[in-house]
This record gives sequence, C-alpha cells and structure tokens, in this order.
Amino acid sequence: MMLEIEGYHTDIVELIDPDETPKNLLIRAVRRRGGTIINNEKIDEYNKIIDFLGLNGSFYDIYKSRGDKIER
Repeated sequence: MMLEIEGYHTDIVELIDPDETPKNLLIRAVRRRGGTIINNEKIDEYNKIIDFLGLNGSFYDIYKSRGDKIER
C-alpha cells in the first residue's frame, strides 16, 4: 500500500504453488510515469488498518520525519 502511495503500480506474484509452501510471494512494483501521486484514499486505508490492528506503522513514522502530510 505504501508503494502505491509513493507512485508505484504493485502486483503480488506467487512463485511456487501455495500447496507447496504459502510463503513464496513476490511483490512486483513498477514506478508510474509522473512520479509520486498523492492518493489520499490509500493513505486513509493504511491509517485505518494500522489503527484497527493497534499497530505503530513505521512507514507513517518515515513520512512524518520527512515532513509529508499524512495525518492519523
């Protein structure tokens, strides 16, 4: 989700059949033309997930340290 906020198109690719092992997933990310496009819906979705799970999102901390405007 954070890759999408940063301007990447993402896909999850299974490297090996999940019946063999469930842990072989590849995140493929391709940078979109035009660079970062702020997607407030994705930011809201990210914030809802970490709030629901009671997590402290390290990506959120990185954004705040860079001065980006991601509000919780």
